[in-house]
Amino acid sequence: MRFDLWLAYALLDLWLSLTPGPAVMTVVGQGVRHGWRRAAFGAAGISSANLLFFGLSAAGVGAFIAASPALYLFLRWGGLAFLAWTAVRLLVSRESALGKVREVEGRPGPLFRQALAVQLSNPKAIVFFTAILAPFLDTTAAWSIPAQVGVLALTTTLTEFPVLVGYAALASHGSRLLPAGRLGLWQDRFAGACLLGVVVWLAARGS
Repeated sequence: MRFDLWLAYALLDLWLSLTPGPAVMTVVGQGVRHGWRRAAFGAAGISSANLLFFGLSAAGVGAFIAASPALYLFLRWGGLAFLAWTAVRLLVSRESALGKVREVEGRPGPLFRQALAVQLSNPKAIVFFTAILAPFLDTTAAWSIPAQVGVLALTTTLTEFPVLVGYAALASHGSRLLPAGRLGLWQDRFAGACLLGVVVWLAARGS
């Protein structure tokens, strides 16, 4: 694989990772509510979904979903409905009833699954990965296409994961500046607003 192609991809991927979007908003909400260490599991969920997208894109599934409106709509709106329900629950919950929810949702598994759902609820990402990979693959290289895709997938993971954790750390630190007392309630409200913002972001991108 040519070094110039890899470097160009790495720089582009870093810029995309730093750009606020659904993934960033998700880990920011988790960071405020649960701290950056636990939000790291959410970042891992985002990275896992991206790795799956890399695999599907390499296998040509992106073109299949792009050509299958029914499957596309089912995956897209089903995932968005789940995320919207979770966001509304956070926004309308009472403080006195939030303890058990926080205890469950703050575990690594639920945080990982929530972030995974955010990324997987946007099937357009598969088409995006298919489109963005093509210019950086060298068909004349000694490396096979799957090997080159693997390198790019590893590059994305090593680039995006620390960026997401960094966003979560900044959000977690900022939450400490909020007044005590009803802090838990406001953290939940902020987390719900961030998650709802993710839903709006994805829905606004069209069908």
